[in-house]
Amino acid sequence: MLGVQQGISALPPTSAQSFVYEFDPSVGVPVRTDLAGPISLRAAETLAPGHLTLRVAASYFALSTSLDPIVYSLKLPDSQKRTFTEFGTDLRAHTGVLDLTLSYGLTRRLEANLNLPIVVVGAQASEIYAGKGTNVGFGRTPGGLNAELESGALSLLTRPYSQILGVTFNDGVHAGVGRISLGTKALLYVDSRFRLATSCDLYLPSPNEEQFSGSDSASILPRVIGSARLTDRMRLHVDAGYDYDFSVSELRRFVWDVGVSFPLTKATFDLGMGGSKYATPIQWTPTRASANPGVLTALGDTRTGRNYVEFLAGAKVRLTSTLFLSGAVNIPVTRPGVQPIVGGTLALEAYR
Repeated sequence: MLGVQQGISALPPTSAQSFVYEFDPSVGVPVRTDLAGPISLRAAETLAPGHLTLRVAASYFALSTSLDPIVYSLKLPDSQKRTFTEFGTDLRAHTGVLDLTLSYGLTRRLEANLNLPIVVVGAQASEIYAGKGTNVGFGRTPGGLNAELESGALSLLTRPYSQILGVTFNDGVHAGVGRISLGTKALLYVDSRFRLATSCDLYLPSPNEEQFSGSDSASILPRVIGSARLTDRMRLHVDAGYDYDFSVSELRRFVWDVGVSFPLTKATFDLGMGGSKYATPIQWTPTRASANPGVLTALGDTRTGRNYVEFLAGAKVRLTSTLFLSGAVNIPVTRPGVQPIVGGTLALEAYR
């Protein structure tokens, strides 16, 4: 579930950014132009007061991770002797997210947004183990275990998990409501070249955590957003913030994005890099587990990495004067352990 939630959090901005706003010195704030706004990157400008945008977006990503087996020692009761085996984990998840987002301009420098995510997930997990048939195999030493695996006396086999770390896995597709978010964005500074804004999003607990739709925990994400007009057809975008989950440390992260957009009247393109540095790694297998008889103790690292970096790219096409079709991809650069292979988003934006 944590890997699915991290993948959802890495998707493109949910709020629509249909148009580019340029600074008008006569009114002291940006005004709407005919240029299309960015997709994968965040704009600092806010919607004009009294105007709204509706965004409907469908995203898909797949998790396909095989966490290599690590050595465990087994200590039997009333004995100092130990034997050794190996366990690993194979994770598979296919995730679709339908985001329905409404953004509204409150004042010339303040907008609000509401996002409702519908999440569909098919998730499976299997245990990788050293054994023969359905039985786990052991060696008297780690070297002896490797020798038995190399000779074929033991093999690395898989069997489905019914439960891992308290999360139940089974076949089939699950659907539910993800973490609904409420947010605001405020424009703090603007001139002919530079813009600076802050945003804050509150994520409510998902009511369908058991269906892998999202974490049953609340979080708040304050963010600083900056942009610069490099040329008439080129913008620089930078943003950074901290996503503080009130209950789950594995979802707390420093998040950042940087890139450029190329706004045109009929279309726009953007590309950049983004990432998340998580406070706590995901523990994908227990460090200690009860066996019958004895206790298993992991001798290797049971946690994933914390630093996620992705390449971002997007394109937006203007269908009518107020309707836009956009697409974006997220491609992982680092592979810390549990991360989508690639993420894709298709969105329709309407401005009114």
